Amino acid sequence: MLSSERWSDIKRISSEAFELPAESRADFLARSCPNALRAEVEQLLRLCERVSSTPTFLDARATDFAAPMVAHVEQNPIDLVALRAALAGRYTIERELGRGGMATVYLARDERQPRHVALKVVHSRQAHVAGSSGARFKREIEIAARLTHPHILPLHDSGAAGECLYYVMPFVSGESLRDRIARSGSLSLQDALHLLRDVARALAYAHREGIVHRDIKPGNILLNQDGDAVVADFGIARALAAARTDGAADHGSADLAFGTPAYSAPEQLWGDPDTDQRADLYSLGVMAYEMLCGARPFAGRSATELVAVQQIELPESVTTHRPDVPAELAALIQGLLSRDPADRPQDAGEVVRTLNGMIAAAEPTNVARAKRQARRRIALLAGVTFVMLISIPAVRALRASHARTLERGTSNEDAWQAYVRGTELTQDPRQGNLEQALSQFDKAIRLDSNFARAWAGLANVYTRQLVFSPDQPTDARANAERAVTQALELDSNLVEANYVRAHLFMLECRADDAQRAFERSLTLDPAYAHAHGTYGLFLHFTGRQDSALAHLRRARKLGPESWGAEALLGRVFVNINKPDSAIPYLRSAVSFRRDLVFGYQQLAFAWLEKDMKDSAIAAMRHAAEWDWRDSAQLVYVYAKTGQREEARRIVQRLVNTKSQRKLPVAGMAMAYAALGNIDEAFRTLERDSCLPALGVSAGYESLRSDPRFADLLRRKGLNRPGF
Repeated sequence: MLSSERWSDIKRISSEAFELPAESRADFLARSCPNALRAEVEQLLRLCERVSSTPTFLDARATDFAAPMVAHVEQNPIDLVALRAALAGRYTIERELGRGGMATVYLARDERQPRHVALKVVHSRQAHVAGSSGARFKREIEIAARLTHPHILPLHDSGAAGECLYYVMPFVSGESLRDRIARSGSLSLQDALHLLRDVARALAYAHREGIVHRDIKPGNILLNQDGDAVVADFGIARALAAARTDGAADHGSADLAFGTPAYSAPEQLWGDPDTDQRADLYSLGVMAYEMLCGARPFAGRSATELVAVQQIELPESVTTHRPDVPAELAALIQGLLSRDPADRPQDAGEVVRTLNGMIAAAEPTNVARAKRQARRRIALLAGVTFVMLISIPAVRALRASHARTLERGTSNEDAWQAYVRGTELTQDPRQGNLEQALSQFDKAIRLDSNFARAWAGLANVYTRQLVFSPDQPTDARANAERAVTQALELDSNLVEANYVRAHLFMLECRADDAQRAFERSLTLDPAYAHAHGTYGLFLHFTGRQDSALAHLRRARKLGPESWGAEALLGRVFVNINKPDSAIPYLRSAVSFRRDLVFGYQQLAFAWLEKDMKDSAIAAMRHAAEWDWRDSAQLVYVYAKTGQREEARRIVQRLVNTKSQRKLPVAGMAMAYAALGNIDEAFRTLERDSCLPALGVSAGYESLRSDPRFADLLRRKGLNRPGF
């Protein structure tokens, strides 16, 4: 076992060495590192170097980069056929619910009891199953299964099925806290306080029972139908560590590597063997910060910077981003985020007591506010002649109904619910979701044809299809125009409709019209995040970089899709040749969304600018796996990294599919240019009437010196003032 003293020496020497240039480290180690520690120090340095060149580090679990120090890691995928066979008679897998770095979750039917369950199957690379390791995994799960608390999701069952470890939990039909933050951005102060207290209560109970979670994050916090928080995956880190160590006398250090780096305490990231329950409190602090500010502390930092910055500074106070946060709550969060565990609250019970006091203090204010509002309503009603004819409760109900109609834009509850569902689906612009969103907005319009916001939502989906859908519907643009026109006829002051019109103008290279429409949108609602984000992109396309960055930063603060604004910020920095500024934003964006194709695409360009070829290829390949159109840009990356034969093979494969698919003009032109076929690149660019990003996008450097490029921009209207 690694003693705490030995680990302290290894950590200290490694930290000092890592701060030095690579060429100076060997001399430093020869002078300062005892021979008995040399191998371990060098191994830790290699892992740190690997982290610094891994674009997806923040989205990975700690085992994905620290595995060489804790256990053998297999890479075999889940064999679903074998898994179904192994579980036959016990559980029937119906469909996949989701997957992450550690496991894949399935909706399953419990054959022994009439209920649906969530069956979580651990990826084989996370747990090397051999000999007695499955039994040890089950024993540890059984210990965690003893936890009985209203804010802890219970564990029903666990075991090994073939080469897989699995565990079974109740199926919760609500959303996770991660979904809630992604959908609505920062939470209200009242909601944040109550959810934090729920999680702190769960931690206090589990810690008293001797169980540390080690992976507290929004994705592991489920929100039930009552809006209460329920913590999932208690005891899983220790159970997986037990499976890995397979018979070792002590496995306390092995499970320290489990966790999600963006939410992990400094001592947890470093693998300190003295890590205890206070690491969970640090993670709670990160989560609290994100709930209130819409972004994690140290957001935008690279992986290496995150590990380092935790050692030397505290994040900005939440009040910098949320001035309405009480000083007591800000101090609590700052304390939870202390880098030294001794400076944090020493147990979750202390946190619960503090939150209880803040919630109790806030309630009288809320009551007083409600009473003032009630007095105003009564005063208003006093002048209404028919108040004598009907009851006060009826008047209140009538007024509430009228206010709700004015706010929503429809009195039809079913239409409103369809609109809300369509809006949620639109936030996740994968093709299947956009099609479902269209169906929801169509339903809302059928129920209330005068529902302007539903028409605007419909127009927004069609516009997003123009941007995101791999196979763009031929009528998407015309449908978007018709829908947004209808929305504006119903309500010319509707910010959503004005924003969609501005976006359409931008995609049509109608710069003057786009400028006016964006300005009108932001006049109608200066806090409309989508307008700030897309307007920032428009300003970037038109060469106004400082203003572009200002609007994109504003969009990032406002939410609800902070990861989208971060990806756009990364794109701007890539295009102005500032990869070191781009990479932290892009890493943060893809840490929220593993399927954020655009983020990985831009990361690839950033890595290329830094001549990090393997990272560039890996990022663009990831993008191409999600969206076939990025195969064209993968050609560019392969060509630029010297793999021209592979680049040519991909081009030929794309050309062979031309009859079935509309090839991406911008990507194919980039591919041809990278392979030296300049004439074909220009012929390809002529096929699109408007490519608003053409003048600034990375990837066209070999074309810009050709006189035909300036002529092309002129003929497409991209070199006018404003473009």
